[in-house]
Amino acid sequence: MAVAFRSATASAQSEFPKPNSIYKSGSFPLASCKSWNGTITEIGGANTSKASMSGVVTREDVLEYCARMQGDDEAKQAACLKEEATRLRGEFSLTSTADCSAGRIKTTDEKEYQLRGLGGLWLNGGYSLTWQHVRSGKLLDGSCASGAPPITEQFKLLCPATVERLVGPLRSYLDESYWARFWRVDQRGIYDTNQKKLVLSIQDPEEGLRSARAVFAERKVTTAQEESTRQILTYNMIFTFNGKDIYHLEVDQSDRRRGARMTKLTVSSPNISDAAGVSVGSRLIDVAGYNWKKLCEEYEAQVNCRSPYSSKVTYILEDDVVTGRTSIQSILSKSKVKEIEVEALH
Repeated sequence: MAVAFRSATASAQSEFPKPNSIYKSGSFPLASCKSWNGTITEIGGANTSKASMSGVVTREDVLEYCARMQGDDEAKQAACLKEEATRLRGEFSLTSTADCSAGRIKTTDEKEYQLRGLGGLWLNGGYSLTWQHVRSGKLLDGSCASGAPPITEQFKLLCPATVERLVGPLRSYLDESYWARFWRVDQRGIYDTNQKKLVLSIQDPEEGLRSARAVFAERKVTTAQEESTRQILTYNMIFTFNGKDIYHLEVDQSDRRRGARMTKLTVSSPNISDAAGVSVGSRLIDVAGYNWKKLCEEYEAQVNCRSPYSSKVTYILEDDVVTGRTSIQSILSKSKVKEIEVEALH
């Protein structure tokens, strides 16, 4: 709990202050796994290098906690209230300060924490931030036991603009209808036509991965094999959302001797299309303006179809095997696009 202690002997009823505050009881975030919050009395300098927040612990704050912990038993609530008042020992004042430009906060217990980025973003719009204890260098794991939740909540009140700059651009990741309207896959990677920026660059995937990891569930598979006495490392990262695959990112480092590597992006979501209007689940023969006679060909008994915009973007069909009794047209009339694949050599 982020409050200092000092001795006092007054009763629980008289000890608790009654602030003249426009803020609601419980508005000053203190609780993590359990315990009570405080009440804000003043916020000053929000979004600056000298943001500050003052508050107090009121009887209403502690009573809410006691009712939450003890249920409707009034006798237990009263005992809890008295116990917490004794534990507070007359020190009810709260202060938290932040340097918003530096992403640093000093909480009510005088500990300093450095913001290290977004921890996660959830379907309900909630999010977590990653914090590092300045003195020890220890990263908080985000759990209530680490104390991270109230640090994040205090920082949100002190530096809302800083938080919005971090979280705002990622909210579109949570909206599948947004992807359908604005996300396009091409030889560059996945591009947001609304924000006019790459969601994931195939040339520099690490930048996009930071955003993806904050939103999508990630499964990583690392494989290695020997070739000409060299080890080939392949990282296959599979990102899922709502239980469905969104895309895979495969990084093949087989050409490390020449300073090059192959990156392959495989889009699996039907909500992401390319510039030709092709998406997972489409039948290429039904896509308006798609010249399958020119863009699809048979190679080693398989149908290979590419995007009209780039030879680096190809379509993987559910069934692409050509036999003596089938034709490319018959396969395209039955088989849907299973994945859209982009490949780049760095």
